[in-house]
Amino acid sequence: MHIRNRMITVIIGCCLLLAAGIPLQTGYAYTHTVLVEEATATWCGYCPSHVSALDEMYSSGLYDFYYVTLVTDMNTYAYNRVIGELGVGGYPTSLGDGGYQQVVGWVPNSSSMINMVNNCGNRAVADIDLNLGVTWDGNAQISIDLDVINNDPSMYLGHLHAYVTEKDSRWYVSGNQYHFAMIGDYALNEDIFVAAGGTAQYSTTWNGNTYGFGDIVPENITVIVAVFSGGNVWTDETVAMQPGLPVGDVTVTLTPYGTPIVIPANGGAFDFNIAVTNNETSPWSFAVWTDVTLPNSSIFGPIIGPLTITIPATTTINRDRSQSIPGGAPAGTYSYNAYVGNYPDDIWNSDTFTFEKSTVGDGSDFIGEWITSGDSFTTGNVASVEDITLLQNYPNPFNPETTISYIIPEATDVNLTVYDVSGRQVAELVSGYRNAGHHDVTWDASSLSAGVYIYRLSAGEFNASGKMVLLK
Repeated sequence: MHIRNRMITVIIGCCLLLAAGIPLQTGYAYTHTVLVEEATATWCGYCPSHVSALDEMYSSGLYDFYYVTLVTDMNTYAYNRVIGELGVGGYPTSLGDGGYQQVVGWVPNSSSMINMVNNCGNRAVADIDLNLGVTWDGNAQISIDLDVINNDPSMYLGHLHAYVTEKDSRWYVSGNQYHFAMIGDYALNEDIFVAAGGTAQYSTTWNGNTYGFGDIVPENITVIVAVFSGGNVWTDETVAMQPGLPVGDVTVTLTPYGTPIVIPANGGAFDFNIAVTNNETSPWSFAVWTDVTLPNSSIFGPIIGPLTITIPATTTINRDRSQSIPGGAPAGTYSYNAYVGNYPDDIWNSDTFTFEKSTVGDGSDFIGEWITSGDSFTTGNVASVEDITLLQNYPNPFNPETTISYIIPEATDVNLTVYDVSGRQVAELVSGYRNAGHHDVTWDASSLSAGVYIYRLSAGEFNASGKMVLLK
């Protein structure tokens, strides 16, 4: 056995797992990334205590672990793992590293979970690394590629599990939403043999339609892979990744009208055309969004979108738009930018043009009057669109202030409310009629205790929620 003192060393290709959109749990130096399997059922009265404790630990970012929720009354494969393989006698039970340590029954807080994860993380383990690649193929199908690297001088004998999970589960226990709940069967479930100093490669395709999960979406899927030692079936390494979307041959073109554009001191507007082309031979779905680079090089936006659209094969759509610039905007040179890809960081193509703003006038609020209007992306050749967007708060975690942003394409009644993990309302940040555009709301949580909070946006028939962590 080999003990590795590390924060985290798992690499995906040439990028750290952070690039996959999954937070690395990096508070303590563990010998490996710990796996926790939560054995539960939707009828279990004490199970919400484990749900809350694991969610709080994971959201804090302090602990190097991933967890899988095994909802036994909703998934036969999860039941077989819990009863047939792990031999669990009652719920709730959370098992660290395949049962090296367990937490059984109701817990008042996360202390016992933290102790279990810390003890598992300090175990001596085989020197194994995992490289994981996950690709969304469309229509609820996922391709998985895994390298198991044996750094030890002797052959590694073990067992491999690849769990497909929903980050925000469709299942609840006593009103508490499960997270990282296993759906369907394992994507990979097999004994492995890796030569000394060698690498073994495994590939598979998992299809949600096979198990009745044809409605899954890539942003809510996490594949969690664990390798268990052959002798005592304890976990030697764990890795997780969200599916990456394939890059499409899609372009965006901005054409400003009436150049050069100079906005007067008290504000004004300019007109432009935005054209998006799908060069693929099949329909393609992606996001479109715009923002503005300010004279001080900071970014303001998004202003349009992000809009998720589907364009037919070899088709161009174009829209004439108008962008207002408030009088309170600082003087200088601006860049108006458009992007296509997977919002916000996976940019496939972009375009830009510049405009000038004269000296600052006596216009109204700088943020409130950045309004775009004109032809909508909801008409024409666009097959589908999601206009209303609730963005992740920033910073997160935070102390004591954070900003929650949302985008509405049309003026409507809006409600933005914050709840604690028990479902108790702790703040109502917005309640009333709001104009179309991008809105930022700052929340000061100085009077509240540290923990996980949920913010919920309601706008017309649209409802969405996000999770944030307050540190003290």
